[in-house]
Amino acid sequence: MRKSKFTKTQQQAILAQHDAGTSVADLCREHQICAATFYKWKKGHQDDSKAEERRLAELERDNATSP
Repeated sequence: MRKSKFTKTQQQAILAQHDAGTSVADLCREHQICAATFYKWKKGHQDDSKAEERRLAELERDNATSP
């Protein structure tokens, strides 16, 4: 499988630009990626954030039960 030319940090920065209001078409043109790649990154980062939320909730439960 081919390695991406963008690091996770760069991908997050591009996704943040989208959250700030830049259209997907403009981002794809600027960074020379296809829309499918953008949405694949978006899905992957959403899965990462859900896992982080679960981990945080578990830690909060553990802290609440500790004396």
